[in-house]
Amino acid sequence: MTPVLEFHPEKEGLETLFKDWQVTVMRLLWENPTKRYTTKEVWRHVTSQHSTISRATIYNFLTKMCRAHALKSEARKGRGGLRYLFYSEMREQEFREAAVRDICRCLRENLLEG
Repeated sequence: MTPVLEFHPEKEGLETLFKDWQVTVMRLLWENPTKRYTTKEVWRHVTSQHSTISRATIYNFLTKMCRAHALKSEARKGRGGLRYLFYSEMREQEFREAAVRDICRCLRENLLEG
């Protein structure tokens, strides 16, 4: 996993790394590790709890987390073309531990060894 680009030490818990709606996305995927979610399913879940967020914003966040190796995706054929399904192979605690390791490594490499 590569470090998440935003870090807000003034906040607590997962909100040091994510916005509140992003925490909702990640928890949905962590709590159901065998399920694959479409962007639409994730969007419906998030908008049931938070203010209006576009599906494009959800998709961009999911793909960013895939590039950071925090999530995975697979493509399947569906009506109208390819459909991307998103999932996590790790639980929340595993993510937290990996994030701490990666952030510490990044700080060490950029501040101490640079």
